[in-house]
Amino acid sequence: MVNFSVEISFQCFIDGHCLLS
Repeated sequence: MVNFSVEISFQCFIDGHCLLS
């Protein structure tokens, strides 16, 4: 499971909310 990190990208902002893309 080395590629799972590539498939899941978390975008976190300074506002404190994160988006899963």
